[in-house]
Amino acid sequence: METRIVDNNSSDGTAQFLSTLESTLLSRLNIILTFNEQNIGLSRAINRELDSSGSELVLFCNPDILFTIDIIRLIAILERFPRHGIVPELYNMDGTVQRISYRRFPTVTRIAFDFTVMGNLLSRFFPWIRNDYSYKHHRFRSPADYVEQPGGVCLLMHLSDIRKIRPFFDPAFPVLWNDVDMALRARELGIKFLIATDAKIFHAHAHSLKRADKTLISRLFYSHLGMIGFATKWKLHPRVLRTILFLDTVFTIVFHRSLNKDVLIRFRFSLQ
Repeated sequence: METRIVDNNSSDGTAQFLSTLESTLLSRLNIILTFNEQNIGLSRAINRELDSSGSELVLFCNPDILFTIDIIRLIAILERFPRHGIVPELYNMDGTVQRISYRRFPTVTRIAFDFTVMGNLLSRFFPWIRNDYSYKHHRFRSPADYVEQPGGVCLLMHLSDIRKIRPFFDPAFPVLWNDVDMALRARELGIKFLIATDAKIFHAHAHSLKRADKTLISRLFYSHLGMIGFATKWKLHPRVLRTILFLDTVFTIVFHRSLNKDVLIRFRFSLQ
């Protein structure tokens, strides 16, 4: 077993801490450290590590994951299901179930209801659209059930399946929407994803994103590097989505009298 830790030119002291670890400890635990001189994006960083990985199983794991002994259940179930990836049931740090990382595949309607101000208001009258998109009230079967879009927060896969998905994460989506794109390409190859309902793992959701520049996150989410780029690639009516973002911006300004950076960014990308 090997553990790969990638520091993507962070500024929070992580690289300095990792540099203090003794080489004997790293060797004994088979920990491989990578320090990138610049932030090359999550997708490129992970793809590089996969190219040199030799383990039979690969666990993609965000730094805000808190493991429990249930990780063993993931491995046991995956061994019974070739051509599958598997994720645990994620929990917030307060012990409540977290239903935000796993979703159904996006549609224009689902995107509009989940990622716009107008959609949030309409969801008060049509809540089932957002709830269905995020499996909010869905009761998964035990010990495992199928999920369309697994997310990359804590995902276990066979290396042989990973190498069928080339590239694993499309560098066109550096941080966000890369896992959605991967799941769609995996489906085309006959690779499916499971959720292990009895495997309880904790996740401090968006821990890294909370400290990042909000303007950059909005750009990565809405622009050609995220939502619009994804919609264009998968022919998900990008012009319709741009129109929705434009109208949503106007609605936000007129009725909410809000003109913050996020609103301006969405307006900008609706015109591109």
